[in-house]
Amino acid sequence: MNETINTALGQFFIYKDENSGWSFSTTCTTIEDGVDVINILLSPENGEEKVPPKFTLYSKCENIRPSNYRWTPLSENMCMPPDWLCEVYSELAWSVPVSCAIGEHYNNSATFTISDAYRKVITKLGINEYTAHPSFTAEFFTVPESPMGPQKLSIRIDSRNIPYYKTIKSGVEWLEQMPEYSPCIPPQSAWEPVYSTWYNFHQNIHDEPIIKECSDAIKFGMKTVIVDDGWEIDKTGGGLYRYCGDWEPAVARFPNMAQFVEKIHELGMKVMLWFSVPFVGDDSKLVKRFDKMTLIRRNGLSTRVLDPRFPEVREYLASVYVNALKAWKLDGFKLDFIDNFSLRGNPDPALEDNYAGRDYKSIPEATDALLSEVSKALRAIKPDIMIEFRQGYIGPAIRKYGNMLRAADCPADILRNRLRTVSLRLTSGNSAVHSDMIEWPRDATAQFAALEILAILFSVPQLSLKLEDLTDDQARMMKHWIDFWCEHKATLMNGEFIPLEPECCFPIVKALSEEEAITAVYTPNRVIGINEKNTEIIVNATGEERMFIDLGDARYNIELFNTFGEMTTSMQGASGVTSLNVPLSGYIKLHRA
Repeated sequence: MNETINTALGQFFIYKDENSGWSFSTTCTTIEDGVDVINILLSPENGEEKVPPKFTLYSKCENIRPSNYRWTPLSENMCMPPDWLCEVYSELAWSVPVSCAIGEHYNNSATFTISDAYRKVITKLGINEYTAHPSFTAEFFTVPESPMGPQKLSIRIDSRNIPYYKTIKSGVEWLEQMPEYSPCIPPQSAWEPVYSTWYNFHQNIHDEPIIKECSDAIKFGMKTVIVDDGWEIDKTGGGLYRYCGDWEPAVARFPNMAQFVEKIHELGMKVMLWFSVPFVGDDSKLVKRFDKMTLIRRNGLSTRVLDPRFPEVREYLASVYVNALKAWKLDGFKLDFIDNFSLRGNPDPALEDNYAGRDYKSIPEATDALLSEVSKALRAIKPDIMIEFRQGYIGPAIRKYGNMLRAADCPADILRNRLRTVSLRLTSGNSAVHSDMIEWPRDATAQFAALEILAILFSVPQLSLKLEDLTDDQARMMKHWIDFWCEHKATLMNGEFIPLEPECCFPIVKALSEEEAITAVYTPNRVIGINEKNTEIIVNATGEERMFIDLGDARYNIELFNTFGEMTTSMQGASGVTSLNVPLSGYIKLHRA
């Protein structure tokens, strides 16, 4: 038997097994004009805890406005696929349960937000070939679960005809209001530029070279160093993660970790340390202890993945970070590979022994317990601890523990770094969104290298360059743009965030505060409108020197700057559509005349 639910967008249907032993009750509430919330209450019959049944929520969305594009949190292609070829999923350590159909004028056609950010939820938002309109499907309880009592699920349906980014933002805010997803507040240090060792050193890191790099990094405005993978390895080769798990500093590389951290602190920088949370490598001492407490083996990485459903595993991992924090006086942790707490399609080893020794059946629930324990323990010692997580584990549950969310790996890829930081901004509320680490070729011109920074202007910059190898022009450019970002941080990070034309990879992105507007333009030959602020800055990230601005009827004084922050041209009282020769990777400053 199917349940039918009436909404402003049309009828929704629930498809379920009649003989599941569960009853369903549904309501639909209009919380404001154009916003409905479907509530589904599942109750086991006879009041006994039972494994919940898989079921599907579906709608043809009869009343949806025509839609051209689809946005999802991890998509880098905004096309609207057919509804048989559009499946995405979310769970604790992957993505955010929000999807948006975008119509005319880049306004919202429908944005769907699902309350369950822990369990795997499969969603489909794509074109129905019979109607040429999008349909929507959500599948719940798609993987085995533990027996449980009554469960409530909610689906927020926003059909307001307003800019798409506003409906995504309001869906995220709806999730944030739920007690189970209350995000942690980032410390001030999470909003400061970061120097990372990864791309410039990879695993070949030692204490003294890093101290030297940090002594230069602080001069460029970087306030934190992330010491990435390699600090725990005596030798490299033979499998990237084969030594993970023991988390003891390699004596030949870091003979005194506490002393190393102290020296960095004396320079005026904070220290974060990388840990691969799930991995226990083939050559670690720990592998024997936890041999029977793993999910799968990652053959290509020479490591096993720990099973967080064992309380001994969670206790051990929490103790590792607590002990490191206490012993070495760290300022934060880069907790990596959370998304590897997964079976990746392999059989669950727990089925062989009927979950013996495990206090959870659900891997996401156990992962949540682990991260909650870790976060609570670390914040009890250091309330302003920094904890970084990497895209795609970026959802509302993750934001309970982490206060720094970084774009997924995209070395020297300005397009992906822009796409990923912008999408992260849309779903991260007040969490500190960081770029992937910036790098560029050693022989790059300053103007070319600057494009790497301009691509991530609306996120906290992370850089991974050997600073001693910078050319004089690269160094001048980088110093200017990091200073620029710090000066305008309040607008860039806390102003109204407006990413335009998502189907064209966000070629124009704006941030507006009360007094100023900052617009970054990434493709040439656009006519850029102004925002009627006292000060307007238009950044030339187009790779061309010609830019067009529409000043309307008002008159503005114009100043042009090159990529080193040096003024090259000024003019007075300009109005209307104006063509300007703007230096490559430079910018325009407008002041009302």
